[in-house]
Amino acid sequence: DYLGPYPVGSLVRLDSNELAVVTKVGAQQGGNSVDLKIITTSEGKKLPQPTLTTLSGADLARIIAEVDPVGRNIEVTEYFD
Repeated sequence: DYLGPYPVGSLVRLDSNELAVVTKVGAQQGGNSVDLKIITTSEGKKLPQPTLTTLSGADLARIIAEVDPVGRNIEVTEYFD
């Protein structure tokens, strides 16, 4: 299976400057989608409750970078059930 550039568990920065954890890849038909839990605001404040969203097709361009979770003191496993 092709996981794309951002495998499950990746911490990514969106074009809005929010940080999100990749929770699922290829969830929608065709496999060209990524489910995310947005975990910070654009100002970098941790959200009390993550926001769930799905990016697919052209929306995937909203992911602008992968971020090192250790450098941000973020434990990505906290965002999985």
